[in-house]
Amino acid sequence: GSMASTLRCRGPEGRQRARSQIIVMGMSRSGSSLTTSIIAAMLRNGSRSDETAWRGLGRALPSDSANPGGYYEREDVVRLNYATISSVTGAGWTSFRPDHLLRPAALNASWRAPSGRAKFEASARAILGDMDHHAPWVLKDVRFARTLPVWRPLLRRPLCVIPYRHPGEVASSSRLRSVRLWEEYVMSALTAAREARCPTMLVSFRRWLAPVSASDQARELHSFLHCGEVSGLVSPLEATTTERLLAAVRRPAPTHRH
Repeated sequence: GSMASTLRCRGPEGRQRARSQIIVMGMSRSGSSLTTSIIAAMLRNGSRSDETAWRGLGRALPSDSANPGGYYEREDVVRLNYATISSVTGAGWTSFRPDHLLRPAALNASWRAPSGRAKFEASARAILGDMDHHAPWVLKDVRFARTLPVWRPLLRRPLCVIPYRHPGEVASSSRLRSVRLWEEYVMSALTAAREARCPTMLVSFRRWLAPVSASDQARELHSFLHCGEVSGLVSPLEATTTERLLAAVRRPAPTHRH
């Protein structure tokens, strides 16, 4: 089954400040694009396009042969997270410092250049300001597992969703072929969510592969968002919508570029 941090299920009704911000993070090749697409479909308010729920007016990261259905990521978010990891650590997104792995919030105290934090905050505020015009929203980038601590002061009561998949399957699906990186990203995501006091649900890639377990997990995800006080949820998510979103992941996928 799914695993979620404890929430008192009151829903958004009667709340003055319902939650409207959802972060999807974890390890690549774990169903994060699919999970984000399902969340976005649940967040449609009225007749708005569910695309604005995950990218606002920002440019989408282009799809490619590794993910023809699209990454459901804002290009500027991905660029900013790459640049932040590089600016803070002096290394790439696959290299972890031991202190950052055990305590992701240490990233906040590790800026190499004094101007780095100010530049990050200016860019992040612009992105979040746009997304807030399309609330409730979901932002996805696996690298939030590393950068959530520097985003967290700019967020308001976010919820976190961490897709997960067997490490052997992730390694065989990725050009990195690395179980170590799976361990580091999953550990970092869980620790970052806990440090941020972010109510969190773990979403299983394998459960999306069969119709019954996929429908069950979609209902559990909807319940998590509802209990997390997210307003404007589509309820219930139509079976045809769920099936359309799940169709892509049931096809054999080529090796991911990561």
